[in-house]
Amino acid sequence: MLLADRLLPEGERRDMSGRKSVVKRLAVVSLGFGLTLGLASALVPVSTAMAQPPPIKINEFSSYESSGDWLELYNPSAEEVNLNGWTLSDSNSTFKTLSATDVIPAGGWLQVSANNRLNREGDSIILKDSNGGEVDRVVYGGSTGNAPVPGQGKSCGRCPNGSDTDADSADFRIFDIPSPGAMNICDTDGDGVPDHLDNCPGVYNPDQADVDGDGIGDVCDQTPPVPVTATVALMGVGLVGFGGFVALRRRKIARTR
Repeated sequence: MLLADRLLPEGERRDMSGRKSVVKRLAVVSLGFGLTLGLASALVPVSTAMAQPPPIKINEFSSYESSGDWLELYNPSAEEVNLNGWTLSDSNSTFKTLSATDVIPAGGWLQVSANNRLNREGDSIILKDSNGGEVDRVVYGGSTGNAPVPGQGKSCGRCPNGSDTDADSADFRIFDIPSPGAMNICDTDGDGVPDHLDNCPGVYNPDQADVDGDGIGDVCDQTPPVPVTATVALMGVGLVGFGGFVALRRRKIARTR
């Protein structure tokens, strides 16, 4: 005979290590024979890992513009990112809260006004997501390990775009021609050819020589073209190839009557 149907309370529980579990409510049925059927409770582990924020980068900034300070955010991911609720701060406090209209397309850039809060001689720029987690930080001026200070009419930006080795002095350089909201035009080797067009961006090669046409400059190509050697025999003329050159060898032909 069924005597009782007892329900255990639901809710979250944490063990001694702090791991969170969920108590699922299960019925415990008591029988008149002194027997009990069912389980008292079930602890189901729940993952508490939080999704990582998109890797948005502070890609370029100008702290010395008469028309107003600005900075540029870069989205290197393959998905569009909405920055609603994200914030930007300097070394003192928050100067900008982004809205739902602040969206960066995949592989795109977004220019943001810094509200004249960036110190000309040196400062920090800190980007946080809507949960208050720090996403990126740049420190410029004041130390040789920091990013350089851009002067009047110039900007400071990452080169290559989005590069982040956690060493601001290595990741950032001065640009004579700022490019807010667009790709930073880098020329790492100083050969006059922008990196995104250079067939060997790390080595000086202004001529862009590429003998085998594989898109890799000869000075960077690890597999240079191999000279072709061939021998072709023709009627009355011998063609002998060697070392990539062709020599003609005359052959006398006997005439018969």
